[in-house]
Order: sequence, then structure tokens, then C-alpha cells
Amino acid sequence: MNSQNFMFLLGDIRRNLLKLGETLFHHEHLTIAQARVLFHLERNEGIKQAELADILDVAPITLARVLNDLEALALIERRKSRLDRRILNLFLTPTSRQELEKFDADMRGLLEVTCRGISAQEIAQVTDILEKMDANIISFLKAKQDAKADPKRMPPVGAVETPQTDSE
Repeated sequence: MNSQNFMFLLGDIRRNLLKLGETLFHHEHLTIAQARVLFHLERNEGIKQAELADILDVAPITLARVLNDLEALALIERRKSRLDRRILNLFLTPTSRQELEKFDADMRGLLEVTCRGISAQEIAQVTDILEKMDANIISFLKAKQDAKADPKRMPPVGAVETPQTDSE
């Protein structure tokens, strides 16, 4: 498989996972966008809205609308920061934790459909590879951001080692 096909495959998998998630997602009053916010907030409780928007790769105003809806449903709380009272930090409520348990059941269904016929060992290998790829991307982007302050620190694009495949 060439690198272009590999990158397109990753994009296709992401898109198809979102479609499958919409098919398997069965909540009365939560959208997938809201569940996604709750999921990431669970992993980053106390985060600022702008930071969460960055993680979710959405515009802050788009996230603000979702957060307003979640707050109206009593699923999140906005609390003033102890360090800077102008900053609001985001927190889950006990009700949202119950919703996340339901969401987790949907995710198990998604995993079951997606990984049918794939062994636990293969899933672990793919997970390990994807985590390494994600770390490489994050590292490169951080280096690029650091290079804006000091251009001499930017690593060349080819400095990232690529794994060898059996066909090479």
C-alpha cells in the first residue's frame, strides 16, 4: 500500500466511524456532538472552553452553542477559575456521568461492529501503531509551533522516521 492510499484509508475510516456512530447512537436528548463534548470533557475536566474547542477541532462559537445546550440540560457546569475569575472552567455533573455510561455502551457496540473478525492481539497492535502515529504528529506540530519562536529549532520533514513494511 502506498502512503497516499494509507492516508486516504485513515480518512475513510474516520468518516465511516462517524456514520456508524450516528447509526448506533440511541439517546433521547443528546446529539453525537454533545456526547463527544462530554466524552472529551470527562478526560479533561476543568479545561477552558477555548482549549476544549482546540481538542475537538471546532470553532469556539460552535462549541459555545453545544455547551449552552449541555448546561441547559444540567450536564455540565461552568465554574470561574480560582486563578483568574474571568475564565470559566468546564466540569461534568453527576447526571452527565450517567449519560456517559449510556454512551459507553454505544461505543462498545461500535467497537464490536468495527472489529468483527479481528483478534484482541491485532487490535492491540493497531492501537499501539495509531498511538505512535498520533504522538509523531503531536511532536512535529509542537516543534513547528516552537519554531515560530525560534526558526532554527524546526526539524526537517524527513526527520520523522517511517516504519518499514514487509513489502519494502
